[in-house]
Amino acid sequence: MSRGYPDWGVDTGAFGAFDIDSAELAARLESIVTYDRLGKVALLDKCDDSLSPWGTSTAGAGASVALNATESYRHHGSIELTAGSDGAASAWIYHNIPLVNLSKVGSEITWRPLSAGHMFYTEIRSYDGTNQYEYYVIIHMFSDEIQVWHDASVITKVDDALAFETYTEEWHKIKLVVDLANNKYVRLRIDDTTYDLSAYGPVVSANAAVPFVQVTFRNVGPTGNNPEALLNDFIFTIDEP
Repeated sequence: MSRGYPDWGVDTGAFGAFDIDSAELAARLESIVTYDRLGKVALLDKCDDSLSPWGTSTAGAGASVALNATESYRHHGSIELTAGSDGAASAWIYHNIPLVNLSKVGSEITWRPLSAGHMFYTEIRSYDGTNQYEYYVIIHMFSDEIQVWHDASVITKVDDALAFETYTEEWHKIKLVVDLANNKYVRLRIDDTTYDLSAYGPVVSANAAVPFVQVTFRNVGPTGNNPEALLNDFIFTIDEP
């Protein structure tokens, strides 16, 4: 029986046509893959009720990585990174992922800064059995800048007009895409803005580790404070355009 027609008789000339918005469908099914939606999803985590998928580390007095049961983008909680007040003054989580293939990969997170004056790092490292390739993007809350750490440990500013609020319940989508086959950055997307990073290469150093990929999210604060940030909805993709 064709859709929209009576269920009797012959209507062989009728057919049904449907326009399905995949983003809406994903949201209706409570998927977290509703933002960028490019690439093939290889791993995801809501980051709301367990730290078990993540390695954690801290540096400095008062630094911590913990679950926050009262603040979340749309789940039951979030991961809270509290940077230390001295020393390296940081807190971070990381996840090691098997090297599926040498394609363009993406690391996406939903981030909410709770304090002014700190830095947020989104990082991808890849290991090929001979070298380590490090891709870092740094968001400076105190100077409203985005910086890329690249090539021979050079830091380059790509934007200085950010305006992230810390006093509202505002969350931000951040996605970094890098090319593991050709060892270079591809792009960074923050909310509705995309930055072309294809002119930059990673920082390379010798490392004989078994091939894998590591993603890291790091909160770094100025000395004398314990700035906080919340994380939700981690997505790792392969075969990015």
